[in-house]
Amino acid sequence: MKKLMTRFSLILVLFYSQFLLAATADDAQKLIENTTNEMLSALEAQKDNLKSNPEKVYKLVDDIVLGHFDFEFMSKYVLGKRTWQKSTADQQKAFVMAFRDLLVRTYATSLVDAAGKKVDVTYLPINGEKDSKRITLKTMVKYGDKNIKVDYGMYAKGSNWQIWDVIVEGVSLVMNYQGDFEKDVNDIGMDGLIDKIKSRNQDALKIK
Repeated sequence: MKKLMTRFSLILVLFYSQFLLAATADDAQKLIENTTNEMLSALEAQKDNLKSNPEKVYKLVDDIVLGHFDFEFMSKYVLGKRTWQKSTADQQKAFVMAFRDLLVRTYATSLVDAAGKKVDVTYLPINGEKDSKRITLKTMVKYGDKNIKVDYGMYAKGSNWQIWDVIVEGVSLVMNYQGDFEKDVNDIGMDGLIDKIKSRNQDALKIK
């Protein structure tokens, strides 16, 4: 009986711990706030260096931002379940890396433009229930004379939040490529699509 009670107590502790560690929508906003503030501080500190060497922003993105993105989830979504499952493990890995680089270069370009400017971020009411495991975090980014709507598609992964999409002015970073990728897979195959993305990334290696 004593052993049974000990096991039951352990189960309760584990359950309670998981409840306490459960990701909340407020945690998602804190993640975006903290990451945004860290990135803005880094851009301000290196604004002069970025003017002459804008490609150095990739290192900042890699160090500060990328750990919060689930690129495999994004890759599965943009390719579609059928195409992803038909691809080999090597093709899946190669696509994730190529798509990751493509998104980083798209994201980094806007960061260089914002470097050295006063940036204000307003966090709007969260789209989704407070205890939902999948939400859209809406923000309004103001810098210079620009007002840009930037939304983050996020989902709870254990006690953490992961970003699976960024929507800028209503245009999804992920969905924006879905139609083109589907056509390319049909026309030139998975390997052809991967090579095409790699070539595009190489052409965009330098931020102009």
